[in-house]
Amino acid sequence: MQRSDQQRSDQTVGGGYLQQYDTAVRRDPAAAPALVAGWLRTDWRPLFAELRARRPVLAAPGLALVTRSADVREVLSRWEVFTVAAYTDRLEGALGGPVVLSRDATPLNWRERGLMQVMLPPEDVPAVRELAGRAADEALDAAVPHGGDDAVGDLFRRVALRVCAGYFGFPGPDEATLSRWSRTVITDVTANLPGDPDVRAASARAGREMMDHLREVLAGRRARPRAAPARGTSSTGCCAPRSPPAPESTTNAS
Repeated sequence: MQRSDQQRSDQTVGGGYLQQYDTAVRRDPAAAPALVAGWLRTDWRPLFAELRARRPVLAAPGLALVTRSADVREVLSRWEVFTVAAYTDRLEGALGGPVVLSRDATPLNWRERGLMQVMLPPEDVPAVRELAGRAADEALDAAVPHGGDDAVGDLFRRVALRVCAGYFGFPGPDEATLSRWSRTVITDVTANLPGDPDVRAASARAGREMMDHLREVLAGRRARPRAAPARGTSSTGCCAPRSPPAPESTTNAS
């Protein structure tokens, strides 16, 4: 449950997030990341406002928070320094092996990025944009009777699930199950700062279920006669690979 504005104001007046954090680090450094993780879930706006004003880069045990735009851009541009190594074991543990997102600056990463450039060509962008737009319109229309919606839960999540189903060709057993799998894995990968073993175990189960289902989907599609795929439909993307077009032949004039 989020705190009220008055509670947040009282906290700031009483010393703020940094004072509480510094006290926690002195008392129990291992517990400090859990305190930050809680604030990121409930109080992220006032937390980041205080950090930008007083400590733009917070170096905590096991994590760092970068709060200013210029610093964020620098981090994102220096992938050889700020790697995905912190996520590798958790993500690969859930998915059963190395994936492109867990192996930056490696031969596997470059190979799979090249494959994606073939499988997900730029000319598909208009169809994907139209698909995402329809899903967003449906979410916003559904929110009208309620006077608003949750931007993450009702809008972004619906768009992502529809694109995953309609373009990548992987709808899961149903949207709710696919959403649960994804959220459970990513919660462990990016938000399980204290390393809660129950969260890790739930991620492993969800990842195993998702990969087992994906293998079943792929096996079923391979067993069916292959039809010519139409761009921007569920027959494209990772679940129904297509070959790149052959280069046009040329004839030299004599």
